[in-house]
Amino acid sequence: MLDKRIFPLLLMLIAFPIAGWAQGGIIGGAASMPAKEIVPFDKLITPDAKISHGVFNIYHIKEKYYLEIHDSLLNRQFHLVNRILQASAAVDKIKEGYAGDEMGSTPVVFLKGRDNKIYLSSSFSFDRSMDTTVNGMANVLNKNSISSFDFAFAICAYGRDNKSSIIDVTDLFSSNSPLLVGRLDSTPFQSDKSYIERIRSFPTNLEIQTIKTYGTGKGDSTATLRLNTSILLLPAIPMKERYFDQRVGYFTPFNYDYDKDPQQAKMVLKIDRWRLEPKPEDVEKYMRGELVEPAKPIVFYIDPATPKVWVPYLIQGVNDWQVAFERAGFKNAIIAKEVPADDTAWSMDDARYSVIVYKPSLLANAQGPTVNDYRSGEIIESHVGWYHNVMTLLHSWYMIQAGANDPRGRHQQFSNELMGQLIRFVSSHEIGHTLGLKHNFGSSSIVPVDSLRNKKWVETHGHTPSIMDYARFNYVAQPEDSISDKGIFPRVGDYDKWAIEWGYRAFPQVADARAEAKILFQMTTDSLRNNKRLYYGEQAIFGLIDSRCQNEDLSEDVMKANDYGIRNLKRVITQLRDWTSMPDDKFGKISGNGLRREYSALLSQFAQYQTHVINTIGLGFYENVTATDTTPVFRLIPKAKQQAAVAFLNTQILATEPEWLTPDYIIDMVWPPDVGVLTQAVANDVLHQLLVPQKLINLDNAEAMYGEKTYTLHDFLADMNKGIWNDLSGAQAVSSYHRFLQQNYISAMLTMIKDVKNGAVSATIRGHIQGIEGKIRRILPMVRDEETIYHYNDILLQMEAFKNPASLALGINKR
Repeated sequence: MLDKRIFPLLLMLIAFPIAGWAQGGIIGGAASMPAKEIVPFDKLITPDAKISHGVFNIYHIKEKYYLEIHDSLLNRQFHLVNRILQASAAVDKIKEGYAGDEMGSTPVVFLKGRDNKIYLSSSFSFDRSMDTTVNGMANVLNKNSISSFDFAFAICAYGRDNKSSIIDVTDLFSSNSPLLVGRLDSTPFQSDKSYIERIRSFPTNLEIQTIKTYGTGKGDSTATLRLNTSILLLPAIPMKERYFDQRVGYFTPFNYDYDKDPQQAKMVLKIDRWRLEPKPEDVEKYMRGELVEPAKPIVFYIDPATPKVWVPYLIQGVNDWQVAFERAGFKNAIIAKEVPADDTAWSMDDARYSVIVYKPSLLANAQGPTVNDYRSGEIIESHVGWYHNVMTLLHSWYMIQAGANDPRGRHQQFSNELMGQLIRFVSSHEIGHTLGLKHNFGSSSIVPVDSLRNKKWVETHGHTPSIMDYARFNYVAQPEDSISDKGIFPRVGDYDKWAIEWGYRAFPQVADARAEAKILFQMTTDSLRNNKRLYYGEQAIFGLIDSRCQNEDLSEDVMKANDYGIRNLKRVITQLRDWTSMPDDKFGKISGNGLRREYSALLSQFAQYQTHVINTIGLGFYENVTATDTTPVFRLIPKAKQQAAVAFLNTQILATEPEWLTPDYIIDMVWPPDVGVLTQAVANDVLHQLLVPQKLINLDNAEAMYGEKTYTLHDFLADMNKGIWNDLSGAQAVSSYHRFLQQNYISAMLTMIKDVKNGAVSATIRGHIQGIEGKIRRILPMVRDEETIYHYNDILLQMEAFKNPASLALGINKR
């Protein structure tokens, strides 16, 4: 499912524009007011005022809203979060979002300035220093970091004790400031159809509910949304940081620290985590190794709008993490619960509560974002997004990957129990994100493929050590293995328990985060040395560099594993029509039905298997090593394994058409008359993944570094010939399937000669296609099939056209 963040570079790209916008400010806008006479409290706040007491006192008088801020809250850090309460029925919800969706967040602070004004600032700095001595860097940074003011408020009155100020916030919360509405600020705002609905104050947060109306750009039509802004007080003393270790996958806020190294500022990466601490009276028990309850457990509430049938499974998905927190020394550390029916004070929009929010959406997805204290990485709260149609995705995954092994997965409508268990596993995955964990795409790669068919082993250990991997179900298991759902379903595994222990074990005896980091470093080094199941593999964002870190794959040998997976697909496709049939099904060119959807899922699964194998070619393995570790940081994938990968692809998709993918009933019922291009489309996608220029450059560079010990570009192209060009072994007719692939192959190669800025690669490709040309010319006089003659002549014409001097000059590049 989706991630909320990826790694610090993306955080920088997101955060800096916020800071830059804050510096620009919007002083002089609707909320900016000139200084005016301050009146007595009782004259401003009349007896008819409606009052909401909390972190701020809010006074509602007619159309005005006044906020009372105590002097002790000036210069305190708050976090402002905007969410949708009700999306507009007039707009596409995929674009505009759903109830509970976050519309943006930022740290804010209230400051008091001259002329009896209160200022609101959302600017903040990533630079920091803890050295506040006379010559310390903190003083230097402060001299270079004045806060920018976004809004200015004239003080209308002082509180009764003269220790607070009262300001008019009506114009601020009625406005269309990007601080309050996120991306909607660029949409035509209609202030006459917008208003503040209510403002409520709670002990640590203020909740502002508004109605905002916008033009849709379609004539006079409008879109009205109900929005909520939370202003949440952050702790006066930030939580103790925990520094990131790249061997354990956590989301990472960051700072530029001027203290850690006196000779240069360094980026310091912290991890996102909840503040989980033993109660003061339990510290000694905790230090002795006894399980204790945390001072403040992590609590998730289930959206009351959630269909009741799924509530127990969402709760189980949260509670499944309790066993991981026990490894960190805490019992009952994370709990999911329903909202008490008689609790009228509870609100899903109250920023004190974390909620799994149910969204009536056609999107097949779920996501686990969090709101964080940027100073320390402390997770403040989370609103997990649970989209209704995620169940269609779960259904397809399970039927296609596990239907051969589990009879329960052979129906178009699953039982509530089976669907509930599927919901449970996705719930656990998303909750993992809200605990700070990133995807671990390398976890499944350490499992021996034969273990996935070993009933006792896989039911005991699970098919992947981490539920944070995209390793949905055990598709390697074969029906004769008789493996139950314990060996098919993902679960909170060994890596997850270890990662939670690493991130959440408290060290009360260590006050300094840097001293704590030394303890964690040694603990990590020792643990990884003794247990390879704790391996963490980073999710690729800008291109895969380590073939172990793929999504949707299983085991340390994807060729063998995916061969088993394809055996199961061949079983499934013979039964798919029966498994997907419903009494009211209608078949036709545009009608949707289960067969169409699940057949599409089967094709996607087959294509995914090919992608796993493609990603073992031209790549290597990267290791996160310590300074005293002699393990190489980079290792090439062995030559034999890369050769086996091309052989696998030739067998499955390139040498011959996989006709088993298009049985007669599919041709007759699903996509007539276009079904013939489906296998071609899959094969063409495989071809283009294989011929990515960077892959060919990687192969050539590997040869330059390692010589004949590695899999060379020449080896690769020669092996490709054995599949795509196997017809050139004689004068036989070429099938339409191979004519299609061969034409695309030649087109891609000729284009690459022009576009690849590497002379050696271009030369090798040119020599390769000249060899193909020579074979075609030798056998063409003997070919009798008319379509094949046309096909070969056309390829020769393309090659001749390419040989003219103007085209050839484009291909001459220096290495």
